[in-house]
Amino acid sequence: MDNNNREQRRIEQRDADVRKLRALEQKAVQSGEKLRSGDRLKAAFHLTRAWSQANKEGLRKEVFQDRVLARLKRPHGKRQEFRLSNWKLRRGEDPKTQDLTEKYKDKSTPHRSLEPYFVGITVAAEHCGANADDWKINMIRDFSIWSRTQNDLDVAPLDDRPAETLAILLNALCAELGSFNGLAETFEVIDRMSCRWDMFEKRLVACEGFYMDQLKFISSPSDRYYGTEIEAMFPLPSVPLLRVPYAVGTMEFELAPDALLRPLDDDENRRYKDVARMPPEFFPENAPGLERAYGNLFFYREVGLAIVPDGRGGFEGNLESRPYVEVEFDEAHPFAGRHQIKNGHMIDLDSLIFLATEFDGKYRFPRICAQDGTDWRLNFPQERPQQYQLTERYPETTGWIFDKDPVRTPGETVFSTEYICFTPVEAADVRHWFAQDLKLEAPWNGDFGPAHVWPECPWPTVDTAEKKSPPLYELNFPDRSFATSIESSLHDGSIEKALQLKIDSLQKQTARLQADWHATRERHSNALLRRWRSDSEANNPTPKDLSHE
Repeated sequence: MDNNNREQRRIEQRDADVRKLRALEQKAVQSGEKLRSGDRLKAAFHLTRAWSQANKEGLRKEVFQDRVLARLKRPHGKRQEFRLSNWKLRRGEDPKTQDLTEKYKDKSTPHRSLEPYFVGITVAAEHCGANADDWKINMIRDFSIWSRTQNDLDVAPLDDRPAETLAILLNALCAELGSFNGLAETFEVIDRMSCRWDMFEKRLVACEGFYMDQLKFISSPSDRYYGTEIEAMFPLPSVPLLRVPYAVGTMEFELAPDALLRPLDDDENRRYKDVARMPPEFFPENAPGLERAYGNLFFYREVGLAIVPDGRGGFEGNLESRPYVEVEFDEAHPFAGRHQIKNGHMIDLDSLIFLATEFDGKYRFPRICAQDGTDWRLNFPQERPQQYQLTERYPETTGWIFDKDPVRTPGETVFSTEYICFTPVEAADVRHWFAQDLKLEAPWNGDFGPAHVWPECPWPTVDTAEKKSPPLYELNFPDRSFATSIESSLHDGSIEKALQLKIDSLQKQTARLQADWHATRERHSNALLRRWRSDSEANNPTPKDLSHE
């Protein structure tokens, strides 16, 4: 009987371990679970041992790497291969019997991402005819995260109603504001005019070329992902909810007062608007006011709430993801402080270059606005700096090019940093973006901290007397997460007020642009009629004219 009980307990424990393993495998894919420094060495040790066994069984390294790469689901960016050398230890190294912490303290390898270790050990175990779950459980039992992982025997199933409710509230707000303000008519007017949206200056301008994506491309709810270049952005009303750091670094910049530098002429604009790198005229050799300074660079994925057509004549909410780049300089410079880099979204952090952007045929320079209101052009030096530090969200890939939709299509990245993504607001999205810590470590202070609402509240605040938010303990999210802040701001009207201000501004600009369009089209039409009337009178003189002769 005792033997039977022990066997039953062994089976139950095995089932519980497998459930915990599946939970960690899911986190590794969906949220990109990262290992602590000590855990990554243990993972590399287990992968090294598994690969050695598979290699003895005849598995070639190239075949092993190809099989691992084919099974990975997380974003790979520009990476075309899986390199085993980035994930294993050297022969004879064992973190259980040797202190390897100091040796690997400043090294980026072995990498921290958990998923490739799971996949690599699975491939090796299958080749050896072993049970892959046994090998993986043996590995993760050594990790600190193993004791922190709960299974369904420890806690009750998660209640998904808070996330579902917050998603319903965000969609309902967008539906109400879109309908109440008659956004369908506004969008239709914009769609019919020759114009484009200047995202950085937040203005709708008439233009000669066909740049802006028409609304028909985003009107179908079946298109769960919509991407467009920033320069072709349709002006959907939106407000930022949080900014997630995707890359942070400290590096050298060139800066010069924009007022002291001549603009590019028409020939130069035509020559440079399609090139990849900044033109040499950006900073002439003896540019007045030219300075060089080291600063901190921040590349964010800004996630906001946008009002979009739902494809059925109404509106719904979407999460709008766009790049947001900032730079910070110390007090020793006239441009000290933290600033958004306008027109700096097209950036290649592999090569440290800003890519060319244009608006209405004009070359646009990355620039910042100093505290005194002066504009400074900004660039990386032409020569690659000798010293710079960069930390990316996915260091083993191109971690500063964010994924289109990490909830539904993990692993698919945008084409480049010039794209904006739109995804639905559903319970899974609320959990992913607003109910978890999205921090990123930084090289200069050890911990960049969590993703944050920047500044503390990006939408206009409401007077205390107007606040209607319930007590914290009565909210769907009383855990002081980003979801808590967003839910409170729905109750006190802050997000609604911010969206209404964006709608008001867009409709005023649309009305002005439409009035100018109506006036100019009538002026040009009347000019044609006058010209034709004049030509007709010249060719067919009136009797009065003939009698005069």
